[in-house]
Amino acid sequence: MQKQHEDQKFKAAKERKLKVMRDFITRVQQHFPLPSTVEDKNLFYEDYVDALGGYSEKVLMAAAKRVVLNRAFPTFPLLTECVDVCDAIHNQLYPAPEPRSWIKGYPAWDEPAVFAA
Repeated sequence: MQKQHEDQKFKAAKERKLKVMRDFITRVQQHFPLPSTVEDKNLFYEDYVDALGGYSEKVLMAAAKRVVLNRAFPTFPLLTECVDVCDAIHNQLYPAPEPRSWIKGYPAWDEPAVFAA
């Protein structure tokens, strides 16, 4: 049972890595080379996979396109830039629901209105 659970975790991690590599890194790398200071490419990729692995394929693909279209510098984007772009696209595609002003038939607490009464 433990072995099966470990295999599933390994498979999920591998799929996440492939998704990020395919949908984001490879696409961006076609336009912006990796920094020449990168000594261990696997470690470099692992950081990007860890940071971007939670985003959907749709978000990663849109983020890669946005980076390619909007990046002014000829270098590979910093990890923080990639996360910012993914966050922005995720929030566009999946906006947070509007807060409800009525809960169980009662209006939301509005302190000025209460004191005005």
